[in-house]
Amino acid sequence: MPQRRRGEALKTAIYDATVEILEQEGYEAVTFQNVAKKANTTRSVLYRYFDNTFHLIYEASRAHVQKNQKWHGTVMDQEFNTGQMRTDLLAMMTYLRANAALFPKNFLSFI
Repeated sequence: MPQRRRGEALKTAIYDATVEILEQEGYEAVTFQNVAKKANTTRSVLYRYFDNTFHLIYEASRAHVQKNQKWHGTVMDQEFNTGQMRTDLLAMMTYLRANAALFPKNFLSFI
């Protein structure tokens, strides 16, 4: 009998299942039932961690982005101060565009 996963191992399985469903089938297919089945857990476990599917998709996508080597934090963590407002704005928008590309497919349309 396989040992029951807990903590980070369980959350990683849930997040991976969520991102896979989101990317392959779209956000409409991300249900607690579908995620639980793909993650080999139960819906009651998901209800323990997440209030709803929006919360689940958000947290899974955030975890997905944060484990990417290209992730350097949120725009709020950065300082754009070149001395020129236009240059600062362009740098910030370039940073935002690069970060947006790190999110799972279908996440931004979900938002």
